[in-house]
Amino acid sequence: MKKAAHLAILLAAVACVSRPEQSSADIDRLLRTAVEQNRVPMAVAMVADARGVVYEHATGASKDTIFRIASMTKPVTSVAVMQLVESGKVKLDEPASTYLPELAAVRVLDSGIRRPLKSRMTVRHLLTHTAGFGYEFMNRELFDLVSKKEIPSAMAGGDAFLKAPAVFDPGTRWEYGISTDWLGKLVERVSGLKIFSRK
Repeated sequence: MKKAAHLAILLAAVACVSRPEQSSADIDRLLRTAVEQNRVPMAVAMVADARGVVYEHATGASKDTIFRIASMTKPVTSVAVMQLVESGKVKLDEPASTYLPELAAVRVLDSGIRRPLKSRMTVRHLLTHTAGFGYEFMNRELFDLVSKKEIPSAMAGGDAFLKAPAVFDPGTRWEYGISTDWLGKLVERVSGLKIFSRK
């Protein structure tokens, strides 16, 4: 529920900034109210466009407060993939195995066995977390496999965890998982640049 509240507040702030008739005071008030109502513990927001920073505000914290934030490589990686799409080097609805042949070997967990995928996994599936992958800390089946040391943990560093099976067939549902890690590999493979590393 808190994640949904955080997202709603962020989207509302971005919507305010994108409308010229809205003043920064409106956004300040939105963020301040969210903190005052304990919907979020603090809010630090910044919006930039081609001109540079167009909005910056903090409430419940200062603009230079240091705090932990996770999954920020996901939007960066997704933008890199979309730049490859724009340049014609990657196609969204192409099988992901076109760019990462090892994805053709991915199996899905199904009643304790690993079987071939029933549908092809596309780049779009990876971008939208509908490819079939999960995280052990959000998926009991993967947690059990890691506990039994049948697959490496995503928290262990390196990229051995990419050997984890899918937990559903591509396009059948949404689950937050290692799809973006695969997209990082795709960006490296297509661009020829080594830009992502996990330690």
